[in-house]
Amino acid sequence: MAELKLKLMVPPALCLLLLIMPPLLLPPGCAATRLDPTQGPSEGNNKTCTELSKRSPILYCEHHACVYNCRIEGFAEGGFCNWLRCLCKRPC
Repeated sequence: MAELKLKLMVPPALCLLLLIMPPLLLPPGCAATRLDPTQGPSEGNNKTCTELSKRSPILYCEHHACVYNCRIEGFAEGGFCNWLRCLCKRPC
């Protein structure tokens, strides 16, 4: 019952704001890994990860030939950051 009350206390506008807020408002460790909002961090061998959409934290391997070499993994930086990054296992 307490969980239901907690959910009702969070205004929908706040949830929407959290979904669309720019990376600069995120914790420092998170912003540091995403200097450009449209491009994620580079992982080894200069493979880059790109956001599927500007509102989604999900990243994917940009280089199509490398997709099968990569896995998507969660990580935490700055305490609250949970962006996903792709890790390339070997060069293309």
